[in-house]
Amino acid sequence: MTESIHLLTGAYAVDALDGDERAEFEGHLTGCDDCREELRGLTETAARLAGAEAVVPPAGLKTSVLSQIDSVRQLPPLTPPESAADEAIAPVVELRPRRTSRLLSVAAVVLAVAAVSLSLLLAQARSKNTELSAQAQSVAQVLTAADAHTVTSEFAGGGRGAVTVSATQGSAVLVATALPSPPSGQTYEMWFIDADGKARAAGTFVPGPNGSAALPLTGSPAGSAAVGVTVEPAGGSTQPTTKPILAVQTGP
Repeated sequence: MTESIHLLTGAYAVDALDGDERAEFEGHLTGCDDCREELRGLTETAARLAGAEAVVPPAGLKTSVLSQIDSVRQLPPLTPPESAADEAIAPVVELRPRRTSRLLSVAAVVLAVAAVSLSLLLAQARSKNTELSAQAQSVAQVLTAADAHTVTSEFAGGGRGAVTVSATQGSAVLVATALPSPPSGQTYEMWFIDADGKARAAGTFVPGPNGSAALPLTGSPAGSAAVGVTVEPAGGSTQPTTKPILAVQTGP
């Protein structure tokens, strides 16, 4: 995707990317300050726009607009004066009151149509209240937080991981790329690890077809010193049963 990945901030902000594109872009976000800053602004704008209420257009609105447009004739362009003297005596073309009123009426109706269309689109986007959309929003909030801190490392066995922590959001996000699928009957499990080595389970996951994953860890990173990933039986474990394939220090 190369440089074109920088153009995906708008699509990501409104959850318009497919799974692979979203995972790749989230991986890009962990290392691109410009995209994180742009996404922060877009996310705030989308949140404000989402507060708009949908409006049901009145019956016959489309027919009314089309009929009025057909009855309005364009005015001929004014001919510029040839000299300053001509400019001084250039005639003033007055619009007839009826035509002015009709033009204003058409403009008002067109603006109403635009407002209605925008409200309907916003309502449609707001209605996509799926688990995937909520997860994408959680990931975006952490990645674009002003205090976001990212640490990257290699997975043992292949793949690269990045962990982003935000104290203000009270959350952490794991982004993985080129990570092999776990063995049959097993899953990857994330952990918050404190300074004494005690681990708290933070969720399980299996990467997508291209080895990508981007998801928030379950629970708060407060009090933890590191984040780890292990391979566990399907369904996860209450404590790690294998050596971490990824371990990054995220706290003191």
